[in-house]
Amino acid sequence: MIVHTEGGNPLFISLRGEAIYPKVSLSDSTVDLGTIFLAVPVTRRLFMRNRTLLPATRFSWQAAAGGPLSVASSPVISIKFAVVNGALGPDDTVPVDFTVEALTLGDPGDDDDRPGDLGSASRPGLMEALVPLDVEGMPNPAGFCLKAEVMGLAVTYHAGSLETVPAVPDDIKGTPAALEVGVKRDWAEELLGPDVDAPCVIDFGTGPVLEKHSRTLLLRNHTGISSAYTVRVERFGVASHEILLAEQHAQQQMLLQHPGSTTQGDESSRRPSLQFVS
Repeated sequence: MIVHTEGGNPLFISLRGEAIYPKVSLSDSTVDLGTIFLAVPVTRRLFMRNRTLLPATRFSWQAAAGGPLSVASSPVISIKFAVVNGALGPDDTVPVDFTVEALTLGDPGDDDDRPGDLGSASRPGLMEALVPLDVEGMPNPAGFCLKAEVMGLAVTYHAGSLETVPAVPDDIKGTPAALEVGVKRDWAEELLGPDVDAPCVIDFGTGPVLEKHSRTLLLRNHTGISSAYTVRVERFGVASHEILLAEQHAQQQMLLQHPGSTTQGDESSRRPSLQFVS
């Protein structure tokens, strides 16, 4: 800048300045929720910092309270911020608390060859969404990426008592690994039948007829999803493979007691009488 003075020499003044625009950063660019459950809210926290000395830097989360975030026009999650909008002071750092709720089981992913239904322990759905942050006057976009694996309802069944079912360790509660705790796999072959892989067998063992025998069926919900259930007992016949096993056992006992006997005679007289008392 040149300053002219009457009767004097001109003065030269050097001017220098820096233009500062708002600049806000987040402590995490990606928030991985790990395994979450359908329709069960999850709360997380990250931090937002004003990296300038501007006195009032205004911000707002574009996913306003409860607004669903969409992928391909399909809402996948609902996110609620404790503070939707506000202003940051000079060099200010504030916590950002938000709650996420999965609205769907997510996406199976590319080249998905995992067994099981989508949302099961062996095949959780994949969820990924961008959460934008609007900072007034900041030229560059801001926000974070939200990731999670989504599971649906997961219930296991146990025959026994509360004392016989192992407790789920705290470090794996709410994860797919919890579904394997206490689940019996080594069933006897004669209890499985021809078309059953891993049933919940309530084995009453061997006991006198016409006497009551009690067993306990335990249901364990491994998720935070509330679910109603109904237990119904029906009269039912004996499975064909169990009848065959009983007949074979009866014939073996007969041969042991009467080595010289034959298998001729009335078929009905050799068939054991099976009766179930409910």
